[in-house]
Amino acid sequence: MAAVGLVALWRTVPATRALWAAAVPGVWGALELLTGDPRLLFPFAMACGGAAVWRFGPKGALPAGAIFLLMRAAAGAPLPILITETLGAALSLAAAGVMRRSGPAPAALAGSLTALVALLL
Repeated sequence: MAAVGLVALWRTVPATRALWAAAVPGVWGALELLTGDPRLLFPFAMACGGAAVWRFGPKGALPAGAIFLLMRAAAGAPLPILITETLGAALSLAAAGVMRRSGPAPAALAGSLTALVALLL
């Protein structure tokens, strides 16, 4: 998912917008490393997906969600968890789409915070 985020933020002008947007998944990745809680990778992935939604619109949401779910299935996630993550990913990427016009950082933040809320439910 980091590659999805990097592709979305590649050549963003001004570069400070890309740095702020890259900081959002960076925070989730750092928190996951510090706590050792792999569930925090879901907000990380949705922050990267939110950047893809910002760059590519709805055309970016579908591949970002599909890549995430395929990676989770390949990692051996059981079917009930995949169903729940499908709903969470759809809501997160939809929230990023709502914030799309605000810029890359708000779109990434909306995707990640919605993922956090979905994770807590």
